[in-house]
Amino acid sequence: MNLTHPVNLGRIRLQKNENHTTSRWMDQQRNTLLAYEYLCHIGEAKEWIENCLQETIDPIIKLEDSMRDGVVLAKLASWFAPGIVHRIIGDTKHKFLHSENINSFFKALRAIRLPQTFWFELTDLYDKKNIPKVIFCIHALSHMLARNNLAPNIKNLFGELEFTKEELFATQKILDGYGVVMPNFTTIGSSLQKELNEDSELDLDPNFRFKKIDIVPFGMNDSAMPVKTPELIVEESDSEEEDSPQYYAPMLQQLQAPKRQITTPYWSKPENLEKLVQCQALARKWLSRREFEQVQQIHRSTFFQSNVNHLQARVRGVLCRRELENKRITFETCSDEWATQLQTASRGFLARLKLQRLLNAAPDDDDDDDVRKVGFTTNSIVHNVQQELVSQKNPSVGTVKNFIHLLDDSDLDYNSELQLESIRQEVIQSIRDNSQLDAHVNTIDTKIALLVQNAITIDEVLKVTGPLRKKEQQRRFTQLAAAAEAEATCQGAIPFTFRNINQKNQTALDLYQQLVYVLQTEPSHLAKLVSLTGVQDFGGDGDGHKRIESTILALFGYATNAREEYLLINLCRYCIDEEIKHVKSPQEFMRGNYTFMKLVVQTNRGAKERKFFRTVLAPLINEVVNNEFLDLETDPVGIYHRVICDEESRTGLPSRRKHSVNSQEALADEEVRNIFITHLRNLREITEKFLSSITSSLDELPYGIRAVARELRLVLEHKFPDEPAENVIKILAYFIYYRYLNPAIV
Repeated sequence: MNLTHPVNLGRIRLQKNENHTTSRWMDQQRNTLLAYEYLCHIGEAKEWIENCLQETIDPIIKLEDSMRDGVVLAKLASWFAPGIVHRIIGDTKHKFLHSENINSFFKALRAIRLPQTFWFELTDLYDKKNIPKVIFCIHALSHMLARNNLAPNIKNLFGELEFTKEELFATQKILDGYGVVMPNFTTIGSSLQKELNEDSELDLDPNFRFKKIDIVPFGMNDSAMPVKTPELIVEESDSEEEDSPQYYAPMLQQLQAPKRQITTPYWSKPENLEKLVQCQALARKWLSRREFEQVQQIHRSTFFQSNVNHLQARVRGVLCRRELENKRITFETCSDEWATQLQTASRGFLARLKLQRLLNAAPDDDDDDDVRKVGFTTNSIVHNVQQELVSQKNPSVGTVKNFIHLLDDSDLDYNSELQLESIRQEVIQSIRDNSQLDAHVNTIDTKIALLVQNAITIDEVLKVTGPLRKKEQQRRFTQLAAAAEAEATCQGAIPFTFRNINQKNQTALDLYQQLVYVLQTEPSHLAKLVSLTGVQDFGGDGDGHKRIESTILALFGYATNAREEYLLINLCRYCIDEEIKHVKSPQEFMRGNYTFMKLVVQTNRGAKERKFFRTVLAPLINEVVNNEFLDLETDPVGIYHRVICDEESRTGLPSRRKHSVNSQEALADEEVRNIFITHLRNLREITEKFLSSITSSLDELPYGIRAVARELRLVLEHKFPDEPAENVIKILAYFIYYRYLNPAIV
């Protein structure tokens, strides 16, 4: 194909290439020519935007994709309409906010009153559904700004740009994918002029052109001068040449010449006067008919119909709001006694209706056997399904589906969790008190044993009672000391007391203490146990794992003091080393449910850690919970159905929107899209508040959580040296937030 583009002609001629063997060479060249013209229009728009912004943008081939974020259009809108664009969003992480740039451009077009005929839709640019319409809008904008001396004229680059065959074929393929008709760029100026002058032309007086024409008397010899009808006058006045006074000067002289030669008044004759009246009547009739046809044409236009529908919708809204306001005023002005009577009547009606339904649903005596049979059959089916769920190792989807509702968290589960947490705190407090009392009792037992052996006196025993100085307790210990000698040879039921101690019990006590000491100071044994049992299935509902966790917590005294807390953190370090040996990737480690995480989380949710939650999370949670108007729904389909319900409640009529849509179809609705963007913006603001509060209070985070997180980071970096730091940080964030903070928020 040969593309020739002489500048003086301004068009490209199609020339047949002898190498073409098919008969479709003209269609192929025509498609290539269309692609070339489209690229030239893009180049014209690109050069005009660069002249306006005084900066360089992407080349012609890449301009379609680079304009989708709306940054270039927002900058252009800020240039020709200052003050309209408040911010330009160029962040690639939040692509859903790029629509605000395009909406800012629409606001600027509305500010300069560009006719909406030349506008494009948001999806035309954002989803690349009709990019030629966007380029057409930029061309129309350039013509309008140049018309008002606000911007330079756009250049005609047709025939001055060169593109490769690959670029032309690729562009034609893109145009075929759009499936739209290419706008007519050559008539933008005249179309814009017509749209801008349409309203002013409708307001013109239809007799305006005829007021310049005088009715001139003609004699009998004036037949050579043909009289021009009003239709011809209107048609001839369309050209610029005929609108000039010089064009009509010779005709006016010729028309006035016979009048000067006539001595007798021509219009004094009755027959001529009657003809004049008839002529004027015909002229008025023609003017009235033309005015009626113009009004009828406007009435049938799409623009008029859309405005009428919009006006009717507004009128209905005003009437509905007025009626609602009248009802509200009537309700506020009515007495409370009337409202009470209405409520009483309503409750009575509902109660009677419910009673009638129960009576109608009650079975007769003859149907008792059938009811018992149905109940027995239903119980049998439920029992069989339950046995299938318990007995089978891999039950079917239908069986699991019947009991899936039992996994939902209810108020009873929540209250149970609160009660369990309260009992756990009481157990921890009791352990602390028992530890203190046990220390005092051991000291007292030692002193009593020495007293029995006559090593110390009774006064020295009373000195070590410490907080147990009440009279009743002193009397009790005095009696025990008096009877200690008589009971020294007896064997007691408690094996590890100094009063009943012997060599066998002392040996067992020493071995037990050594076992506890070894398990606490050498955590490798417990770490291996936790690692081996973590992947095993004990059956039931996981009581075996819970028993191991409770045993370890009891062994370390629930980390009630600094020593046990340090030893428990050391155990978690060894558990991390054992667990990481069986992990092949950080993602696999993040998906695991490890025992050490449960241990460190449970021990760091005591009374002293509640101050951290109240300081960091309580204000933000109260702010979200107490905001009755906050809506964070991010499902487009859910928002779409809610909009339909609001519309039907507001208008009282069924909505014309489809009820069965997917997410993309729901987001295509402008109202749904605006609500969706608002909800995302609110969710982002609340999330940023929580994130800022959490990150600013890392120093106040419990030491156990920070120590385990640090050890976890070091082990992951050593195990996976090639893994990006972002993935390691994600695992740490998952542990701190989802394991520790998220349960407190939820």
